[in-house]
Amino acid sequence: MCGARHGSSEAGGPVARGMLAGLSAKTGQTERAQELVRELGDGSVYGTPLGLVFFHLLSNDLNGAAEWLRKAIEQRVSVLFLYSFFPLVEPLRASTHWPALARMMNLP
Repeated sequence: MCGARHGSSEAGGPVARGMLAGLSAKTGQTERAQELVRELGDGSVYGTPLGLVFFHLLSNDLNGAAEWLRKAIEQRVSVLFLYSFFPLVEPLRASTHWPALARMMNLP
């Protein structure tokens, strides 16, 4: 497999890791979820806040998702606009957090 370990999160970027962490938590694999979140770190590496957005969305934590989305906006994550309209983000878009986040992204 060209050096990649099967089942490893090494092949995925921050969004894949965040989603896998959220799904792992939902299925009771809390140690795996925590390991993946640790891999994302403190969010200072470019793009990692977006992975943490998806982890928090899958964990039903809109406050956490909104905070990490703010950080992703501040980092000017290039794919942010695209991901903002994924169905998984609908609860955040329907929340009281969205108007301020949309303004930060210059959305109507």
